[in-house]
Amino acid sequence: MSKRIGGSRLSGAAFTRGMLAEMEKAEVLAQFGGQGLISDVLGVVGDGKEATVYLCAADPSVGVEYLAAKVYRAAKFRAFRGGRSYAGERTALDSRAKRAMRTKTDTGKRMAQREWVAWEWETLCRLHDAGADVPEPLASSADAILMELVGDGEGAAPQLRFVELSPDEARAVLERLQRNVEIFLDLHLVHGDLSAYNVLWSAERPWIIDVPQSLNLHTHSGRGSRAAASPRAPGAATCEASSAADGRRAARARRRARRRRRRAGRSQPACASAPLSRAARPPASRARPPRARRARVAPLRPRARAPARGRRPATRR
Repeated sequence: MSKRIGGSRLSGAAFTRGMLAEMEKAEVLAQFGGQGLISDVLGVVGDGKEATVYLCAADPSVGVEYLAAKVYRAAKFRAFRGGRSYAGERTALDSRAKRAMRTKTDTGKRMAQREWVAWEWETLCRLHDAGADVPEPLASSADAILMELVGDGEGAAPQLRFVELSPDEARAVLERLQRNVEIFLDLHLVHGDLSAYNVLWSAERPWIIDVPQSLNLHTHSGRGSRAAASPRAPGAATCEASSAADGRRAARARRRARRRRRRAGRSQPACASAPLSRAARPPASRARPPRARRARVAPLRPRARAPARGRRPATRR
């Protein structure tokens, strides 16, 4: 089964929540049905904070009976609001694109929507090709991803938190999940939300889902590339991050203290800062002894020199 990428209009502002489901079904059928991948959209098998998963009848040429289409809702219908913090952290974007995404402009919201879907598509492809227990991705558009269905025609597989396992089975599941974590790390990825809510149980083995929040260790926040360039102690990155956070908190505290001092100075009356007059000053605890006056001495005048012997004093003519 080949992997394809197409376009979509599901993120447009004209959609309302009431008409969204039917419009999404028609859009999914138009996108992936036109590519010869599905023949019908049967219903909803999952509804999360940012997307809805539809059960689709696969085309006979695909080789399976059912597929799953994960459709991301428009930004105004999503309960998840954390996508803005990932702007530019996972894919290469210029400064204008990052600024538009962080300031939540209309263009930035559309770019964040496309980046969110593209990142999950790319991550699923890399993990599946590396042998991780994730659904196989088949096709992608600007707002949806068509993938292998983890479950059967009645719906999606149950979450791991609802499955009762014996101690031996639980130990085997833990070891398998640890191998999957190693595959993530080999690809320099961290799932970001790996829990019993995001692990399905089907065919006697776990399946990891919901990977759009995964992060690349070498690009996230720019710290990973520096850590990879120079080897450090295991806790060096954590200590460096904590010390940087402490420095920022101290700087904020100093700024707040300066603002409080300025406000306190403006709130005092004008006479409070004026110096007290001599009469209003409190009496000193110890009286100073009077300062002795210096005697006035007349300045010295040079004496007239006596004339030398045998000479008459010079007289003016």
